[in-house]
Amino acid sequence: MLPFSFKEYCDWYEERDESSLNLKTKEDLYNDYVYKSSLPYVSGLKTNQEVKQFLDGVCDSIYIKDVMTRKKITDIATLQNISKFMFDNGGNISSSNNIAETMTSNGKDISYHTAHKYLSALTEAFLFYKCERYDIKGKEILKTGENYYATDIGM
Repeated sequence: MLPFSFKEYCDWYEERDESSLNLKTKEDLYNDYVYKSSLPYVSGLKTNQEVKQFLDGVCDSIYIKDVMTRKKITDIATLQNISKFMFDNGGNISSSNNIAETMTSNGKDISYHTAHKYLSALTEAFLFYKCERYDIKGKEILKTGENYYATDIGM
């Protein structure tokens, strides 16, 4: 299931709370949408602790059941580190080579191929969307690096 768009989130909130006197402004709704999550189930949770527990469970489920099992990945720590890096650098140009070099310089020796496999697995699990370069001219086509965006910022 994909997260709500902001319009869907607003429609859901207005439908759910139309009789309530505690209506939120669009700015409040947007802050909830960005800081909590845009997954439909989270929209009904009341406390930040409930939201955190649910999102942790979703991430663990995606890592273990989807990514690790399907792609036969055994190093969950590296997978989580790459995932955290990608969440933290959303929208920045990233490449498997850059990730591998950074992790190697920080003491975790991984290859380009491993970083690429893990990044591809996270994208195939719909944790991130990959945006290809579009301003390619001449030799620029040979440069690597794409932008990745989190499917849900709350995670």
